[in-house]
Amino acid sequence: MQVRQVWPGLLLACVVGVAGFGVKLWTNSVYADPLLVAMVLGICTRWLTGNNGKLRPGLLFSYRFFIPIGIVFYGAVKLNFVKFMQVEKSYIALIMLIILVYFLIILGLGRFLKQRKQVTFLTATGSAICGASAIAITSPAVDAESEDISVSLISVFFASAFGLFILLPFLGGLMHLPEQVYAFLAGATLQFTGFVKAAAG
Repeated sequence: MQVRQVWPGLLLACVVGVAGFGVKLWTNSVYADPLLVAMVLGICTRWLTGNNGKLRPGLLFSYRFFIPIGIVFYGAVKLNFVKFMQVEKSYIALIMLIILVYFLIILGLGRFLKQRKQVTFLTATGSAICGASAIAITSPAVDAESEDISVSLISVFFASAFGLFILLPFLGGLMHLPEQVYAFLAGATLQFTGFVKAAAG
């Protein structure tokens, strides 16, 4: 693959990625997760540019090149196994149970509704683990198309928004949940880091 074939799409991908961070810095909002913003901007850009043959080689290259690197850096920055081992074992067991329930329900519904397997897997992973990050990391493994990523991301986003603005406040008020329990419930069920921070705050 020649450089002149790659650079238009690669440049566009870099602009979208930088814009994701730019929106976060400009708004300073907990809701503006850079990865989520970049993925939404990418979906909009794809819709505006269509299936442009000149951009496709560079976009595919950036997808295959940046996602594995992103996984490594994301794990290095976000994962803290020392803190995780300090969490009460009952909480860890409850988190694992919630992850399992998410997977079983979404995989079951996907099969019942005859949904594309890629959409089902991405939605299940994004719901059970950590939203946009999990979708981005999983998409190469399941050979997902851009449409699959878009559908799963939008589904997970709306489910998380429903939990943040309607379900959790309703349950918190109805059951008079203590702050620590409410924060744990938000962390265990909401799919986006920014949403968890907003709920816990």
